[in-house]
Amino acid sequence: MVPIIRYLLQFQCQILVAATGRQKKLLETEFPQLNFLKPPEYDVRYNGKTKGLTFGLLGQIPRLIRVIRNEKAWVEQIVSQYNIDAIISDNRYGFRSNIVPSVIITHQVSPKSGISSAIDHIVKNLHIRILQRFSACWIPDAEGSVLSGELSCNGQLPAGFHFIGPLSRFAVVPTQFTVKSKLLIVLSGPEPNRTLWENKLLKQLAHYHKPYTIVRGLPGEPTSFPNGINHLPAEALQKEILEAEAVICRAGYTSIMDLLALRATALLVPTPGQTEQEYLANYLSSQNMFLTMDEDKFSVVDAMQKLESFTPHQPQLDYFRFRIYIDELISRVNEKQIER
Repeated sequence: MVPIIRYLLQFQCQILVAATGRQKKLLETEFPQLNFLKPPEYDVRYNGKTKGLTFGLLGQIPRLIRVIRNEKAWVEQIVSQYNIDAIISDNRYGFRSNIVPSVIITHQVSPKSGISSAIDHIVKNLHIRILQRFSACWIPDAEGSVLSGELSCNGQLPAGFHFIGPLSRFAVVPTQFTVKSKLLIVLSGPEPNRTLWENKLLKQLAHYHKPYTIVRGLPGEPTSFPNGINHLPAEALQKEILEAEAVICRAGYTSIMDLLALRATALLVPTPGQTEQEYLANYLSSQNMFLTMDEDKFSVVDAMQKLESFTPHQPQLDYFRFRIYIDELISRVNEKQIER
């Protein structure tokens, strides 16, 4: 959402951000001038175990449905209270209104269940029906699903579904920077997986004698070990990635778009049991954009050996295409205001 907020601010739009947890802390760091609201929390729970993760998430569906309903009611109240003209939702299914344009952004039109292709087909059809409740669905990828593969386009897309190009807060790369012989590790994701992964890395890095930095993805918390940084704002993180010889991180879609924007050489380690990340890591590895390694087989020494001889394919991507759709949304809002 960072590039979208930046662009909206160029039009002097008044922006309210509804966010919780680490997302809120990150956006508050980037945009301290904005007003923040606290929406209902999804609070998806992970047990930290690969086996049964998908079924564990499925078991939370009834509770999530209740949260989405509460969120929808909360949004309608906010629309009335603050005289909202339009809504842009980042994967929040209740974050829409019946009276103003409501757009949802997601690269997962056709999610992977990890169970079977038949279940995937059912999930896809149900998911599209949910997404069609919005005024439009914006897919942050290039036409042809260059980055997200079957996740965003597994068959013909309905009307109102648009590829808006990838989104990254690092869309403009500085012309001068110095690549250093350093490994950068960027941690992210929900607990307890994030901490389990961090602990495993720290044990291996105790015997790794080359320069490295870990960005922990914990804004607002203290760092308790050398070479660790809790959180970096966009400009500082961009500098770290550009100066690193190689990057190791999770296979989250935001991380993938950021790495490609900076043309970084990287190895993706998907969160065990997260079918989206496992699919993305394997798909992008098959396209020679990144290397990948399973967490249970991970070795920092082996990873660096592979990265040293790896030359990634770097597709040409338009990181500013989304502005076309923002312009259209603003025009639509202005037309409604004239009608009033």
